[in-house]
Amino acid sequence: MRNQGNFPHAHRFFSVLPSSFFLFIPLFFLSSLSLHSSFFLLFPSTLLSFFLSSFFLSSLIFLSFFSLLFPPLSLFLSSLSLHSSFFLLFPSTSSFFLSFLYFSSILLSFLSFTLSVSFTLMITLSLALTYTISLGLSLSLILIYTFIVTPFLSISLIDVLSLSLSLIDVLSLSLSNRRSFALSLSNRRSFALSLSLIRVLSLSL
Repeated sequence: MRNQGNFPHAHRFFSVLPSSFFLFIPLFFLSSLSLHSSFFLLFPSTLLSFFLSSFFLSSLIFLSFFSLLFPPLSLFLSSLSLHSSFFLLFPSTSSFFLSFLYFSSILLSFLSFTLSVSFTLMITLSLALTYTISLGLSLSLILIYTFIVTPFLSISLIDVLSLSLSLIDVLSLSLSNRRSFALSLSNRRSFALSLSLIRVLSLSL
C-alpha cells in the first residue's frame, strides 16, 4: 500500500503494456548479454571489445523498449547491429561468410514478415470488397422487393376479381353496342325497303 501511494500510476502503466513485452525483453536481454559478453571473453585486454559490447548491449536494451511500437523492425535493427559486429571484429573469410549467412537470414525473415503482412492486407481488402459487394446486392434486392414486388403482392383476390368483372362488363358493353349498331342498320334497310314499296305502289296507281 505504501508503494502504491508513492507510485500511484505504476499499476496503470504496467496494465497498459502487453503481456508479450515481459517475455520479449528478458529473451532479448539474455541473448544480447550472451553474445556481447563473448567479445569481452575473447578480447579481455582490449578496450574496444568492452566498448563495443557495452554499446551494443545498451542499443539492444533501447531497441527492446522500442519493440513496443514495432517489434519486427527492432528485431531487424538489433540483429543487423549484432551480425555486422562479427565482420568488424573478425575480418576473415569464415567470419565474413558467417556474418553474411546471419545477415541474409535476418533479411529473409524480414522479407517474409513483410510478405505475410502484405498477404494479410490483400486478404483483408478482398474480404472487405466481397463484403461491400454482398452488402450492395442485398440492399438492391431489398429495394426491389420493397418498391416493385410488394405492390404486386399487396393486390388481393377481391381486387383481381373486381378487375376481371370490370373487363367482362367492358366486353359485354362493346358486344351490345355492336348488336345495337347491327340492329339499327337492319332497321334502316327495312325502312328503305318499305319506302321503295310505297313508291312503287303509288306509281302503279
